Amino acid sequence: MQTSLQTHDAFLSSFDGGARIPGIDSTSLDRFDVVDPATGAAFTQVSNAPIELADHCLEVAGRGLRAWSGQSARARSNVLLRAAELLIERIEVIAATMTREMGKPLDESRAEVRFSADYLRWYSEEAVRSYGGYREAPAGGARLIVTRQPVGIALLITPWNFPLAMGARKAAAALAAGCSVILKPAEATPLSSLLLGDVLLEAGVPPEAFQVVTTSDSSGWSRTLMGDARLKKVSFTGSTRVGSMLIEQSAQHVQKLSLELGGDAPFLVFNDADLDRAVNSAVISKIRNGGQACVAANRFLVQDGIAAEFTAELSKRLNALTVGSGFADGVDLGPLISGQARKQVRGLVDGALELGAEDACAAPQPGGDGFFMNPAVLTNVPESATIASAEIFAPIAVVGTFSTDAEAVAKANNTPFGLAGYVFSQDIDRAFGVAHALDVGVLGINKGLVADASSPFGGIGYSGYGKEGGIEGMQDFQTLKQFNLDSPAATLLG
Repeated sequence: MQTSLQTHDAFLSSFDGGARIPGIDSTSLDRFDVVDPATGAAFTQVSNAPIELADHCLEVAGRGLRAWSGQSARARSNVLLRAAELLIERIEVIAATMTREMGKPLDESRAEVRFSADYLRWYSEEAVRSYGGYREAPAGGARLIVTRQPVGIALLITPWNFPLAMGARKAAAALAAGCSVILKPAEATPLSSLLLGDVLLEAGVPPEAFQVVTTSDSSGWSRTLMGDARLKKVSFTGSTRVGSMLIEQSAQHVQKLSLELGGDAPFLVFNDADLDRAVNSAVISKIRNGGQACVAANRFLVQDGIAAEFTAELSKRLNALTVGSGFADGVDLGPLISGQARKQVRGLVDGALELGAEDACAAPQPGGDGFFMNPAVLTNVPESATIASAEIFAPIAVVGTFSTDAEAVAKANNTPFGLAGYVFSQDIDRAFGVAHALDVGVLGINKGLVADASSPFGGIGYSGYGKEGGIEGMQDFQTLKQFNLDSPAATLLG
């Protein structure tokens, strides 16, 4: 713990807290506090960029677009690969900083740094594989060539729960495609994005092609930038409510959108499931990041024959977890992101208990200044309870039951959201049959983790549209262009 804190403190001693906007003296800007959720106290400040700088940022990004897209695909590839290497070289300071501003245990922060590097490495490889096509016109007389090119200036709006990975996943794809980027991180967790910006610039991305705007007025900045036709693409991860607003704002200039929005992930466990595997995966899916993930298991639906045993084992495992500062040895769960988040989740739990639900863990909730919350496993939750249909975003498991496969699918699909889902069964036909029937964009079969740099990630319905990761992630930052080449019928072969 001490070494990690010392690493972080050494970083803070030289940290300027400035937004990364070329041509702007960040020391002249107002500042806002960054709060440590383990203590509830501010530990540093960062620049609060005013909206009046939006026009300047777009002008700078236009120059960056020309400079960056004009480089060869191999040159962009080499830069992204070097950025991946730099992230790993700086894993300790970046992980410690992430734990300080977001609260997750240090081992989880280190895992997020490695996960982020995976995306930079993957897109360093994809940057040189921008595939097009060639075909002959069916009627003859023409050859049709299809090419891809960067969509243009991209605004990336990232959440607080994975403050490095969400920025790296979006930025790696955008930069591989040749776009210039304006990254606007969440107000609660700006430091990880600033460190990502430093890594990318040192690796060789032109400063004009990657700007980081830290601000306490996220909606004002996005509205202003999207009100300008120079902005061509917006990639957003966050709530469905905000995503709907961005859809409306994009209509004026018909900007291209990628939206990863809310989730309500069902976790289906059938009687023939491997119980140990199902419980282990349930703990990973529910507790990773303190349950503060859009893909976290939100509704556990367990078949009647295994429900009691699964619930008992899950409660036993969650009760054994240690809650505390992410820097402390042996800690499994850090704090929630804010006092308001903890208050909302406690309200959801108390509301369910008042309506007759039971808590199989029944651990008293911690007090103190940090935003800590012990796990809970709620059973017999009535459908009228708000928590039965809410995205919980906390280490709270709601367990229900089903009898038949058809009932499981019906209950799982009884939501407007469709981001992630999980199926546990040793019957391959059942597992795949149920998986195909679930209305989600990402599915774990006998596995509690679903994201990978090489595969497309994204939802359907109220969970948004567009993909991140895989070849599809880079294609979302590109436009298709068709060349129709005149080709008169050949006369020399007769």
